[in-house]
Parts: sequence; C-alpha cells; structure tokens
Amino acid sequence: MRKITAPIRFLGTIADRAAAAAGAVIAAQIPQLIAQYIQRLGGHVDELSRVVQQYRDAASASGKDLASYIRVFLDSGVTDFILTGKDMNANVERLAEISSALKELSASEGLSKFTTFLANIYPDILKSTLQNFVPGFPLTTEGLVYSLSGLVSAIVIIAGIKALFRRIFKKCIDRTGKQ
Repeated sequence: MRKITAPIRFLGTIADRAAAAAGAVIAAQIPQLIAQYIQRLGGHVDELSRVVQQYRDAASASGKDLASYIRVFLDSGVTDFILTGKDMNANVERLAEISSALKELSASEGLSKFTTFLANIYPDILKSTLQNFVPGFPLTTEGLVYSLSGLVSAIVIIAGIKALFRRIFKKCIDRTGKQ
C-alpha cells in the first residue's frame, strides 16, 4: 500500500510547498499595494489641492472667503451655477477627507499601517491602484513579516483542507467496509 501511495504523498508534498510559497508571495504584496495606494492617494490630494486653490484665488479676487464664494453659486437661483457650487463644495470636502486619510496612512508604521489602510480605503482609488498594480517583493522587515504570515497561513489552510479530506475519505471507507 505504501508503494501505491508514495507518488500521491510526493505530489502532496510538492503541492504543500507550492501553496506555502504562493501564500508568502501573495502576502508580501500587501505592503507593495499599500505603497502604491498611498502614491495614488497623494496624486489625488495634489490635484484637488490645485483645484481648490483656484477656487480660493477666485474667491479672493472677488473679495470673499471660499465659503462665501461657494455660497454665491449655491444661492444664485441659476441651475448651472447651483450645480457648479455643489461640485465646488464636494471638491473641498473630498480634499479634506483624502488629505486626512493620506496623513494618517503616511504617519502609520509597521503592521498598524494595514489597519489604517483598511480604515481609509476609497474604492475608486483602490480600483485604479489595482488596475495599475505592479507586483514586487519588498525587502523590508515589514515585507518579511507579511511573507512569513502568508507562509504560515497557507500551511495552516492546507493542513486544514488535508485533515478535512482525510476525515471524509475515512468516513467513506468506514461506510464501504460496513456494507
């Protein structure tokens, strides 16, 4: 029986190692994803800062602060201007939100960066980050920790799956033997 199962055990060992390696490589991408997300988030902050500064400059040129300037658009009674005022307001609010998220993410360190990342995800920015994601293997302590956690997680998952199959297989053999 051992001669028959030897090739299966050998393939199982290779599959275990491949799954463990895949787990390590996949988990190592997390710091890479976060870094690329921060870069993209920073780009959004830069561009919105430029746009909002244009609003401030226009407000200043007309002798108003930004809030008063936007209020003129919202209170104009002209649909086109009201919509523009709403867009301006939305841009100012979004700039405040994503600037805060960028500051939080940039200030976080180590493994807390992952929870900060999860708390500050903007789906549109994440989607474009994933569309342009460039895999890499970070050679940092953080990257090593993620790799090891991916390796261990994959080993635990594979061991659980194998135990489940053994249990199912044993029950099938037991049922077959009782008939």
